Amino acid sequence: MTRSHDRDPFGDFRRVLAVIAHPDDESFGLGAVLSEAVDRDAWAGVVCFTHGESSTLHASPGDLSVLRSQELQAAGAALRLSRVELHRYPDGRLASVPLDDLARHVLRVIGEEHPTHLLVFDPDGVTGHPDHRGVTQAGLAAARAAGLPVLAWTVPRCVAERLNAEFGTAFTGRDPAEIDVTLTVSRERQWRAIACHHSQAVDNPVLRRRLDLLGDREYLRLIHPPTRKGAHTMSYGITVRLPVPFAPTVQRVRAALKEQGFGVLTEIDVQGHPAGEARRRHGELPHSRRVQPIAGPPGSCGRPRHRFAAALQRRCPGRRA
Repeated sequence: MTRSHDRDPFGDFRRVLAVIAHPDDESFGLGAVLSEAVDRDAWAGVVCFTHGESSTLHASPGDLSVLRSQELQAAGAALRLSRVELHRYPDGRLASVPLDDLARHVLRVIGEEHPTHLLVFDPDGVTGHPDHRGVTQAGLAAARAAGLPVLAWTVPRCVAERLNAEFGTAFTGRDPAEIDVTLTVSRERQWRAIACHHSQAVDNPVLRRRLDLLGDREYLRLIHPPTRKGAHTMSYGITVRLPVPFAPTVQRVRAALKEQGFGVLTEIDVQGHPAGEARRRHGELPHSRRVQPIAGPPGSCGRPRHRFAAALQRRCPGRRA
């Protein structure tokens, strides 16, 4: 893990996509970090997976699912988010949802918005809620497929222990050696976003105490999801192996993309290209292959930030795929 205490964490933080479980996570947890990013002219967006309908807090009358959806949109405006996407997975039961189902939504938005970083709750969940852990794992899976770094929001262990002692909560924290970025923040915009979540913020002493203990600091861990040893940094979001000859497969893919009206199929010369030669050495391309068909959105080839081109390749005889 790269230590980042002494450098500006937003030096290359141009576009950030936050991946969260519930409406209010973007404000109660990540609000100050997102606000700081926007203040530095970064694009910021959120993908939220539940409507938060199972919350035990219900300060406003009405259908909690509807209320919290409206609150999320208002908070997104307060934080000046450029995109807020809300899904209707079951609150409190995300563990029952296949990880790939969640990750594919994140991958789709990555493909549309081209973030430089993902922002998630720390893999331990921070608050003890299992939905936070599940959504973070989905974010990490998508980041691994896209080759993106991840900033994971956490709190110092001493803050977590203080909250647990005072309120009987289940916060988890990190020791100083595990924290990569200590960020000085303004909470002005975060408090405005928090106020948008009226159903959850009116009677929430734990939130207020946590922000009091944190003061003007937020804490992040920098995670580079591991890729297969020796592989090129570009990876595939989805892999499908077909037990059919290669040439007919290429023809069928061309026809399918043409029918859908959004894809292209380009052939690039991988012989002599460093990435192609590296893949050839590691057995990912046959030594006899000169061209590599690439299926993906227009502009996929030759643009490093577009990491969702699917390479159509033969499986090398005698090589482990």
